[in-house]
Amino acid sequence: MPSSKPPVIFIIDDNPSNVKVLSETLKSFDYKTLVAMDGLSGIQKITKAQPDLILLDILMPEIDGFETCQQLKQSEVTRDIPVIFMTALASTADKVKGLKLGAVDYVTKPFQEEELIARLELHLQLRRLSQDLAKQNQQLQAEIAQREAAEAQIKILSKVSEQSPTSIVITDVKGNITYVNPKFEELTGYKLEDVIGKNPRILQSGNTPEQEYTHLWKMLANGHEWHGEFHNKKRNGELYWEYASISSIKDADGKITHYVAVKEDITVRKQNELELYQQLEREGVVADLTLSIRHSLDLSVILNTAVTELRRIVGVDRVLVYFLMPDGSGKMVAESVSEQLEAMVDHVFSSEIFPEEVYQRYIEGRIYSVSDLDSTEMVPCLREFLQNLGVKAKLIAPIIQNESLWGLLIAHHSKPHLWQSWESELFNQVSNQMAIAISQANLYQQVQIELAEKIQAEKALQFVNQELEDRVEQRTGDLKRSELQLQKNNESLALANIELARATRLKDEFLANMSHELRTPLNAILGMSETLKEGIFGELNERQRKAITTIESGGQHLLALITDILDLAKIESGKLELHLEKIEIEKLCNDSFVFIKQLAHKKNIQLILNIPSRIKQNQSVYVEVDELRMRQALINLLTNAVKFTPDGGTVTLEVQITEVSSEGEQHKVYIDFLVIDTGIGINPDDIGKLFQTFVQIDSTLNRKYAGTGLGLSLVKKIVEMHGGSVGVESESSKGSKFTIRLPYQSDSSPNHPLNLQPSISETSEYSSNRDIPYKVLIVDDNTANMETVHDYLESKNYQVCTASDGKIAVDMAIAQKPDIILMDIQMPEMDGLQAIKLIRSNPETANIPIIALTALAMSCDQEKCIEAGANDYMSKPFRLRTLSNSIQELLESD
Repeated sequence: MPSSKPPVIFIIDDNPSNVKVLSETLKSFDYKTLVAMDGLSGIQKITKAQPDLILLDILMPEIDGFETCQQLKQSEVTRDIPVIFMTALASTADKVKGLKLGAVDYVTKPFQEEELIARLELHLQLRRLSQDLAKQNQQLQAEIAQREAAEAQIKILSKVSEQSPTSIVITDVKGNITYVNPKFEELTGYKLEDVIGKNPRILQSGNTPEQEYTHLWKMLANGHEWHGEFHNKKRNGELYWEYASISSIKDADGKITHYVAVKEDITVRKQNELELYQQLEREGVVADLTLSIRHSLDLSVILNTAVTELRRIVGVDRVLVYFLMPDGSGKMVAESVSEQLEAMVDHVFSSEIFPEEVYQRYIEGRIYSVSDLDSTEMVPCLREFLQNLGVKAKLIAPIIQNESLWGLLIAHHSKPHLWQSWESELFNQVSNQMAIAISQANLYQQVQIELAEKIQAEKALQFVNQELEDRVEQRTGDLKRSELQLQKNNESLALANIELARATRLKDEFLANMSHELRTPLNAILGMSETLKEGIFGELNERQRKAITTIESGGQHLLALITDILDLAKIESGKLELHLEKIEIEKLCNDSFVFIKQLAHKKNIQLILNIPSRIKQNQSVYVEVDELRMRQALINLLTNAVKFTPDGGTVTLEVQITEVSSEGEQHKVYIDFLVIDTGIGINPDDIGKLFQTFVQIDSTLNRKYAGTGLGLSLVKKIVEMHGGSVGVESESSKGSKFTIRLPYQSDSSPNHPLNLQPSISETSEYSSNRDIPYKVLIVDDNTANMETVHDYLESKNYQVCTASDGKIAVDMAIAQKPDIILMDIQMPEMDGLQAIKLIRSNPETANIPIIALTALAMSCDQEKCIEAGANDYMSKPFRLRTLSNSIQELLESD
């Protein structure tokens, strides 16, 4: 460092690990560091210490980094100290917000050491320069005030002004220019004689807000200095940025006689900031585009989304996806094109426009660009082809799929265009993401094909069996040959069943793994949200509470979506078991209404429950159903009704008893549940699509009304498993009526089962009167989940210890003898099932209660955990209060 005294860097960060790493890095470069762990103490220490620069984290308790920065910039004592935000937040909005609050830079964690030191050096140099300028300004004012008594000093000041690397402008009290130094002339192009007597507004470009000038003159009139930035215009019309410090010059009586402005040219710095901002903006766009591409499993949607967004970002005339066929020809499978060029989507092109010699270039993943077709050598047929399309410039990125060239991502421009490096990099990134998305779409299509083959095989099996039965009846005289044929067919069917079983097993394993991978992070999200809402880490303000509620709502929505997919898979594989019980009809309806009241209230929708008095008054009338599943079906229909009904409409749940009789059949009675709305209705041609899995009847509705297409499919399958049926009547723009029809049951016995059911009450939170708290051992390899449960249980007065895998858990159970163990199942080294068996096999630990906690959610998982020796089983994500109650029950029963 050029100065004998090392610069002082003040670090505000609530993470001790971050502070330690950052302090050691800075000390290795001869910086002196001061530290605060929160914003309030940081402000107090900075006010006293006056460091050279501040490194400020954003996410902190009490007050965050944005508010800390705002308070520092509002204080006259600390406002000039440079602030650099250093945080893991990487959104463009956060960075823009930080810069608007007065920060000079923004470093994203984890930081690059060389980049960090370079930025510190830059801003410390600017800080020293600003301080030097301020000192020069003070010195200049003092010398002007004493010019009559110190003419020699005035000459010195004149030389300083003439040789100063910054522009100096002096005006009278009316703002008319009386002096400018040579640097001003060099920078602006105006000579001294051009500006004498004129106002500095001749430099205005119109880009500096008018209120900034108002604030400037208000500060000067009150005797204060003003510091700020101008976006000005030179004499030749060129725009430039400058940082100015303006102060007043007073005579011996304290009267203002002149104003002096010392201004630094910061155009280069502003250009660098602009380039950084644009880069961050592009990175955000790429992330959003990548998310939208990979959000869909429909290849057509993926490709069209990509080309549309790329053309908007880059601003070219056409972006297309070219699919390469095995014979060397190609097809344009997706396109976004301006009106200047002819649309070519779905056109097939001969192999001549894709020469064999360029294939190797693309298979190696290289980007190819042509800035001007007229000055670039290429195959004549390809040149003619591009000229016919009106193309003058093009950019090509290969799409590599399984180490082979799937196709090309191409940009066309009707004018010569010098392609920038960021444009090439953008196309390269998107082509890589498209390759991943294409792979996912192909995998999904293969699963759909396997499911179709399974259905086709089942139909073939039914056909073959029927054919065999017919042959047995028709050819009883040739029994031996028929039996031989039957044996051969059975062998073929056995092979087909083995293949079907393999496909089903692969599907079940895929769903189990997806359930685990999705539920594990959801458990941490929902658990931490619940912990924060209960005030475990301190009381929340209203904005924080709303934010936590939004996070929890989003997590619950994702959990519901996962549950729907798993339920559908269980039903299709025949693994969903119904737990039938006699349920009172009115109770079923009221319980279903509870779940949609809040949603209906937000849209000012009137809810009507219409149950005939003969059902209300006769408690012997019931339906024998799985209450959870049937309530799931009713809630699904009611939620759809509210979703597709405009504000101020009506949704009705009506119950009817229907008698049906036909020739040759016994007289039957049914209970009908009717969900009637005044919503947008359904086109009769689309009614047949309603109950298909993953299908919504209109893509425009899918954009306006969020959904997956699973709900009605689940309703149909659940009702059919109960021996019932689902019907629909609707007319576009006039509302819809969905009907669930179930067999009627009644019980004349006065001891109706519903009257004996205990009422459900909220479970109480754990509290213990023990002198020594219960010891809980948490076993989980996921740090976020472990810390969430650990903090929550500690707040409930439990003594908590942790283990990251099954082997460590077994050793700790023997050594520490915990009162209860919370065991994750999927872990490295030793999984939870093996660990439970070892704990149960040891007499010292055999009786410790164990709760299995796992993100696996298939039907057989609970049975495996109980068989291994677990006392209870909970599927992630779970509510922490529910876990606490389960722990309390096991400890009290023990």
